[in-house]
Amino acid sequence: AVKTALNGAEYQEGYERLAYPMGDVSREIGVCTDVLVRAFRNAGWALQEIMYKDMKARPKAYGLRGKKPNRHIDHRRVRRLIVYFKKYYKALPITFDPKQSGDQAWLPGDIIFMDTLNKGRPTHVGLVSGILGSDGEPLIINNWTYGYKTSAMSLKYAADYMFRFRLSLKK
Repeated sequence: AVKTALNGAEYQEGYERLAYPMGDVSREIGVCTDVLVRAFRNAGWALQEIMYKDMKARPKAYGLRGKKPNRHIDHRRVRRLIVYFKKYYKALPITFDPKQSGDQAWLPGDIIFMDTLNKGRPTHVGLVSGILGSDGEPLIINNWTYGYKTSAMSLKYAADYMFRFRLSLKK
């Protein structure tokens, strides 16, 4: 995630035909989900391929009633990512507490899904950084919206945390 923040891709959404596996939009652009996809790739995981295979195996879980998964875009959709993480990873506490330790502590690389549009469901994703903001909470590496670049930023007042996952905590 730190590497993606250093690259500073401009926020730009849209559909593109991607290579498979390991497809990606141009590294100069991206959305919040591209930060997660790139962080996974930098860690040696092909999230596009992992999710595509899971969607083929469990289409109903992803709401694909009668449709085939789209390997060009589905791994770049928050609503699809949430299904994958709910199935394979343990959700963790969503409230930051600097006194928490062990599995309860927020750690760099933790994945956080947020409801930034007040829709009652996750609409945004980011990863916890190792940098604390002025409020003492970790900054979140993400790509926010138009006019922003991938970076670590405080989202305390802009987002309700919905789900949080740590990759090392498989169910």
